[in-house]
Amino acid sequence: MSDVAYVGLRLSTWLYRFGSLRRVERAFAGVAVGTRLRRRLFGRDIELDVSRSSAQRLLYAEGERFIEERQLLQRLLRPGMTV
Repeated sequence: MSDVAYVGLRLSTWLYRFGSLRRVERAFAGVAVGTRLRRRLFGRDIELDVSRSSAQRLLYAEGERFIEERQLLQRLLRPGMTV
């Protein structure tokens, strides 16, 4: 999948909230094991292994919207910390 396709996936997921799981499963079907993609999350770069699980794929596509506990995580994380 090209960078443009990934941007399109993220945009469509942002615009159309319902059906996100089906969209990301289709988009990442057949992705090679160990495929890692980077994106911004809470103002930091995060690398996600989108070949692992639906959670990783949804986090890549939806970003901060996927995490309901955003405020809790933002208060706990400090510069240089990793999860």
